[in-house]
Amino acid sequence: MLLTAKRQWLDLRRAYNELYFSDKAEIDLQEIKDYIAIDNSKAALNLLSYFEKTFDNLAIMPNMGHLNKDLSKKDVLFWNVKKYIIVYRIKNFDIIILRVLSGYRDIISILE
Repeated sequence: MLLTAKRQWLDLRRAYNELYFSDKAEIDLQEIKDYIAIDNSKAALNLLSYFEKTFDNLAIMPNMGHLNKDLSKKDVLFWNVKKYIIVYRIKNFDIIILRVLSGYRDIISILE
């Protein structure tokens, strides 16, 4: 039973093995890290580590995100991480991280 579950997990991982970041997402992550590091550099690194784990989970289970037509009419999925929202798209079994935004920002305007 355990071997079967592990084999299924590996098959899923192979199906969604590419994770890409838009230029804007990379800038978002850098800005988040820099902002938090002003007060606490360890907390900034911990948050980035948490994001990395979440990105890995999205690569394994890409449909764990949800649509939110109130935030965007585009074909994107959303996943909340602490006070942040990851905006991503699935394209040809690849995961494209489009943005990583603070939930306090005007998400609708940013995604227009």
